[in-house]
Amino acid sequence: MYQERRLAEARALYQGQPGCTDPEWYWLGSLVYWHLEEYLRSRGAAEYGLSLKPSGEIRIKLLQRLGSTEEQLGAYGEAIEHLEACLAELPEHPSLAGVLTGPLLHNLGLAYYNRNGKPENLRQAAAYYERAVAELRREGLKKHLLLSLWNLAWTLCDLNQPDRAADLIDEAAPLCATESDRAMQQVMNAYQLLAAGDCARCLDTLQSVIHREDGSSAFILGLSVMALAAIGMRYTDPGMIAASEHIIYRAFVEASMPGVDLRCWTTAKRVRHHITQVIQEQRQGA
Repeated sequence: MYQERRLAEARALYQGQPGCTDPEWYWLGSLVYWHLEEYLRSRGAAEYGLSLKPSGEIRIKLLQRLGSTEEQLGAYGEAIEHLEACLAELPEHPSLAGVLTGPLLHNLGLAYYNRNGKPENLRQAAAYYERAVAELRREGLKKHLLLSLWNLAWTLCDLNQPDRAADLIDEAAPLCATESDRAMQQVMNAYQLLAAGDCARCLDTLQSVIHREDGSSAFILGLSVMALAAIGMRYTDPGMIAASEHIIYRAFVEASMPGVDLRCWTTAKRVRHHITQVIQEQRQGA
C-alpha cells in the first residue's frame, strides 16, 4: 500500500496492528506518517522502533527517519544527534551507503543551518554541504546535487564568501530542469549579488520571481532577499526602510503556511530580526 501511495489505507493497516515487535514495522509506519505530514506520529513510530534495539540496516533506516522527522519538527539538536549516529554507522552497510550518504550529509547541513544562525553552526553546515556536494557528484544524483549546491552557496553568502558561492551557483545552472528550479536559481544569483554588496542589481534580478506570487520557496526566499536589499539601500533612499518592513512581513506570513520549506521560515525569521535591529539602531542614533 505504501509503495502504491495508498497512504490512508496503509495508515489504517499500521494502526490496526498494535503490539508488533518487529522494528521494521515501525519504520514503515514512520514513513507513512511522514508522507501524510503527520510528523509527530512519524517521530513516535521511529522512536518506538529504535526502542526495540534493532540492528543492521533497519537501525540505519530508523535513525535516518527519526533524525529527518525531528528536523522537520524543529528539534535540531536531537536531529543532529541521530543523523550523525546514522552517518557514523552507515559505512558498515555498503548497500545503503551508496544511496543514503549524500542525502544524509545534506540533511545534516540543513539541521546545522536551521539550528540558531550562530557562526559555528553555519560553518558546520557548510562543511556538511561540501561533503554532500562531493558525494552527490560522485553518485550522480543530480536533483540532490542541485539542492546541495544551492544550500552550500547560500551558507557561504551568510559567511561572507560570495566569490566561492558564485562558482557553486554557476555549477548549479545546467542542473535546473524546471521552471521552479530556474526561479530558485535567480534567487541564488540575487543573494550572491547582495552578499557581494550590489543591492541594486540584486533587486533587479528578483523582479520576475517576486511577480510570480505563487507561494513557492523561490518566491518566499526572494521576498527575504528583497527585504535585505531594501534595508541595505536605506542610505540612498530612506523610504526603503518602510518597504523592507512590509516585504519581510509578507515573507514571514508566507513562510508560516503549512508544507513550506523550513529554510524559508528560518531565513524570514533571521531577516526580520536583522531589520528590526537596524531600525532600532537608527532610531537610537537619531
